[in-house]
Amino acid sequence: MEFLAGSLLELITQTSTNLPPDVRAAMSIAADQETPGTQSSQALNIILSNVDMANDDAGPICQDTGMPTFVVHTPIGVNQLRGFADRCQQPR
Repeated sequence: MEFLAGSLLELITQTSTNLPPDVRAAMSIAADQETPGTQSSQALNIILSNVDMANDDAGPICQDTGMPTFVVHTPIGVNQLRGFADRCQQPR
């Protein structure tokens, strides 16, 4: 059960702090194509800066698009994660 809790915590951490390299590359290309000084250029640069900070500091990427949803397949008998939330809030 500890392995499952640790794996889920790592999954949530990685999906909240890291964007895949292809997404980062596409965002950089889009930012480079924007007219400097426009609101869209500033917005993309702020987003890229936030993505870098989230990756460097293992903090969540700031977004308002909702929350991540995962489908987790578990072995028979592992149907509850009692105390999982408590363990996730403990310092590592």
